[in-house]
Amino acid sequence: MRNSHNNYSRELRGRKKKSIIPPILICLVGICAILYLPLSDLQNTRLHLKDVERYESLLKEDTGGVDTDSIMASARDYNERIAATPGVLKEPELVSGYEDELVVPDTDVMGYIEIPRIDVRLPIYHGTDEGTLGDGIGHLEGSSLPVGGPSTHSVLVGHRGLSTASLFTRLDEMKNGDLFMITVLGYKLYYQVDQITVVNPDEIDELQIERGMDYCTLLTCTPFGINTQRLLVRGARIPAPEEETPEVSGYSIPPLYIAVIAALAAVFILVVILTICDVKKHNRRTDNWEGGRQGS
Repeated sequence: MRNSHNNYSRELRGRKKKSIIPPILICLVGICAILYLPLSDLQNTRLHLKDVERYESLLKEDTGGVDTDSIMASARDYNERIAATPGVLKEPELVSGYEDELVVPDTDVMGYIEIPRIDVRLPIYHGTDEGTLGDGIGHLEGSSLPVGGPSTHSVLVGHRGLSTASLFTRLDEMKNGDLFMITVLGYKLYYQVDQITVVNPDEIDELQIERGMDYCTLLTCTPFGINTQRLLVRGARIPAPEEETPEVSGYSIPPLYIAVIAALAAVFILVVILTICDVKKHNRRTDNWEGGRQGS
């Protein structure tokens, strides 16, 4: 009889020890799965900023002596050929030499963009294939290179809603009058948003060069998650503002991510508290039962 009682007590204690682990593990797995998105975004943001820093370091005279004047002159010549070639947006191969422009040795970055409104600093690469757009912002071949100048219209393309990076996810928050900056070969260009439109994927009229104007359009998919149309945020070139522009850290965390993290933390704490309370209650009942058995 005593052995039977001891065996039952050991079995009951084993159950007590196991009871606190499964709910906490399940909760932790769920939280980790959801946190994967913001943590991946932060990691990719760190890599983007690292690419930008490397690009800037390569342009310094004491680290390689890149001939920025020659590269810039070639880019401006390329833009003149773009402006003089009708239909080049649809057939970019009409103007040759694209891949040879704005090339800085030891990096694929041609420049970078900063957008204070949504706090991003992102590298710009040649082309808009999926591999490029997964790494950062792509320059649309057939549009002007992003070096400014009369009769130019550069188009920069970025994804929205990637699971691993924000990129242009918050581009829909931009408003007329907002600033964004493009830095190429050490030259910083300032653009002020003057037009925001939504078009179908095959509509390119809003991307055409206007004689004498200096435009840059930021392009992404819309509506979010559906991606049947294109959001175009166009900026017109302006002189460098006299007032200091807002600092761009590049480490912006979307408000939704912050809310999700706070909610998950609260849920986890609640689950832990409820589980501990339940286990303690169960233990007290078991101890009382064992005490009663031993007393009898």
